[in-house]
Amino acid sequence: MYNTKYHYLEFNKFIFNYLSFNMLVVQHLTKTYTSGNKSLTVLDDVSFEIKAGETFSIVGPSGSGKTTFIRVMRRVR
Repeated sequence: MYNTKYHYLEFNKFIFNYLSFNMLVVQHLTKTYTSGNKSLTVLDDVSFEIKAGETFSIVGPSGSGKTTFIRVMRRVR
């Protein structure tokens, strides 16, 4: 005998567990450029987490560090 209610509850449990799973966690990310005796911190203590199924975007004015952030996350810099 096929118990639909049981499978429905198990499916909801799976969805709940999947949506509570962290896909990306960033804690205290900092990026500083140094030239001679001068230093410029372009990312200062950035922390966040993105859960499975969430949508996010990176927005900000020109020169605010969006591309630098993506490059650091990709380990390009």
